[in-house]
Amino acid sequence: MTATPADIPSDLTLEIGRNLPPEKCVATVRAFFGYVREVSETLAKDGAVEWTVEVKAGSALIGVTPVDYVPPEVVNAVYERVATGIEHVRNGDIEHSGLTEPAFGI
Repeated sequence: MTATPADIPSDLTLEIGRNLPPEKCVATVRAFFGYVREVSETLAKDGAVEWTVEVKAGSALIGVTPVDYVPPEVVNAVYERVATGIEHVRNGDIEHSGLTEPAFGI
């Protein structure tokens, strides 16, 4: 049985695809977490949002959710900034993505 986005209760979920070489999988996940951390530190007033990760068996989906209470406006801003940045990258617009080298896992 393959997990679907509905199986991961997070508004911020990375779909990494199937049959990735281990190195590419690790690099992709590391870049995703780096980007989420960087955006969170920028948007949270105290600079710290701790995230927890959820992955379901048979899934190529990795969801993140704040561990402790974070004001909804901060969480929503993180989700929006990450989604917008990824969409810019998907469209080849790296300059306006807001991603820095740490966000790419470099």
